[in-house]
Amino acid sequence: MKIEKIDLINEENIYLTTYGEKASFFRGRIVDTSISVEMKLADILTDFFNQDEIKRKFMFSSIFTNSELSFSSKSKIFSELLTNFFPDVLGMFPDVLDDLAAIISIRTRIDHSMLDTNQDFIKHRYNDRIQVVYFKEGQRQLMVITDTEFNDLMRRAAKVIIALDHLKSKLNLN
Repeated sequence: MKIEKIDLINEENIYLTTYGEKASFFRGRIVDTSISVEMKLADILTDFFNQDEIKRKFMFSSIFTNSELSFSSKSKIFSELLTNFFPDVLGMFPDVLDDLAAIISIRTRIDHSMLDTNQDFIKHRYNDRIQVVYFKEGQRQLMVITDTEFNDLMRRAAKVIIALDHLKSKLNLN
């Protein structure tokens, strides 16, 4: 059987469709999961700083749910909260701040990137990874996310959510 050019074009189109679907799945799950983490974080910070004794001192309202306060800023405040008020929770979940930083980092890249479909990458026909392109300090950067890295990030996010839920119950804020 002779392979025709049309066969190669069809194979590439099938691969690109599958690759695009995988990328959409990865990117969607990462963004959705990070939004869940960010909202839980905002709820905890809002509730913590709206407790009567703290509220009298600082007069906090819902600044933590304000879209102008970045995920990264909320994370920094959360880090100080854990370190200064809940070191026992930090002891129970020692990697929570590193996991949170990883989620923020990859979400930022995902939010500001596009799927890489250049021929140098596509010709390998990877089925266990995606590659995105983004700019950092004016330079084009590539980030590969393998199935293993994606699954690891989802596990890290699950651990962060468990830690946040634990802290919320500890604060009796449910």
